[in-house]
Amino acid sequence: MERQEIFDKIKDIIGMGLEVEKVDFSEATHLRDDLGADSLDVFDMGCEIDREFGIKTEAQEMEGRWDEITVGYLVDLVQKKMEEGRVTE
Repeated sequence: MERQEIFDKIKDIIGMGLEVEKVDFSEATHLRDDLGADSLDVFDMGCEIDREFGIKTEAQEMEGRWDEITVGYLVDLVQKKMEEGRVTE
């Protein structure tokens, strides 16, 4: 899957989860500072991203980091897991 496709799907997930306009952010957009996400929002989005892409994120990749996660971080994370073949069946 191309990076742009991953980005577009993540934008959809974030847009629905936080009820924000998808056109209002880029990979540099910070989930907490720019979009007002809290730790529960990030957890919920992480679960939805796992379902959407068929991957399994590890706790340390998300927990305790919610205040520093950007849209680009999520795209990188998904892309890395897909390239490594770390998908669920």
